[in-house]
Amino acid sequence: MIKSASGNALLNPAKILAQANIGFGETVADLGTGAQAHFAIQAAHIVGERGRVYGVDILKSTVKNLASQAKVAGLHNIIPVWSNLEVIGGAKKIATDSVDVALLINILFQSPTKKENILKEAYRVLKPSGRLMVIDWKKRPSPMGPQLALRISAEEITPSIEKVGFRVDHAFEPGEHHWGLIVRKP
Repeated sequence: MIKSASGNALLNPAKILAQANIGFGETVADLGTGAQAHFAIQAAHIVGERGRVYGVDILKSTVKNLASQAKVAGLHNIIPVWSNLEVIGGAKKIATDSVDVALLINILFQSPTKKENILKEAYRVLKPSGRLMVIDWKKRPSPMGPQLALRISAEEITPSIEKVGFRVDHAFEPGEHHWGLIVRKP
């Protein structure tokens, strides 16, 4: 269980990734992987040597850190990608329709005006029938996490998710302070 109060506070990557039914040999894109890269590292173990995990972040230092973590862990299936997710097509290292599962974990609250662009970039990289896991902070006061004004609820983001072309598969409870959705690209 992650215990830091950073973007992945109190989330268990192994338990949460099981919700997306990630399988051996699949391709995963952790869109906004974060400094600790907990989900990218866990996904790399799940997909194994035949799979691959793109760890995408806007901070070059985070991308370099991910490369170092992967090397130390002996994970040769992680591909660090520097990109601004608010720019559709910005993650040029990831081909259109090439990813089985994309992750947007604690990312949407960081983009006050371009949430739909982030969703469109996830849509672009996913294969038809691909799954997108969206997790963010519940829109209620909590002892950690972003300011309440920056948070968005699952109900508030669902119209944008559907407008982009996804369909909501199911909601789940990733942790006490977060909401989660699994959505699919038709």
